[in-house]
Amino acid sequence: MDDPLTLFNSVPVFETNKIMQYDPLKVEKIEVVKRRYFYGPSTINGIVNFVTYQPDATMLSGLNAVVFDYEGLQFDREFYSPVYDSQDQINSRLPDFRNVLYWSPEIKTGPQGKTELNFYTSDLKGRYMVVVQGMTADGKTGSHFLTFTVK
Repeated sequence: MDDPLTLFNSVPVFETNKIMQYDPLKVEKIEVVKRRYFYGPSTINGIVNFVTYQPDATMLSGLNAVVFDYEGLQFDREFYSPVYDSQDQINSRLPDFRNVLYWSPEIKTGPQGKTELNFYTSDLKGRYMVVVQGMTADGKTGSHFLTFTVK
């Protein structure tokens, strides 16, 4: 039987002797999957993940790994989208140089899968790409790309 996949802070390590030489007082926990694990075409006979209290890049030397901080899940953000309700706002001399013209994660469509959106473009002349992505209630995804020009 093959050895389990050995991970160090979720990074595969194929030199298990290197982990055995690591200071055990720096290891916070050891996560174990003790059954056969299938990942795409690969079959792995278990997984052992050594999780340390602090990231330790020295352990990853020689693995050609890149270590960087990752924010993980983020809170919802709102992108600025101007509203020109008054003539003063329409005549404003402040330029609008946004590169994200409209973004909303909560758009609902009607029974035919259609809806109408209104937004103002940037003052920068040029060609813009629209990326529309969505998901149905039963998990099917779709996307569409189109372009328009601001003159």
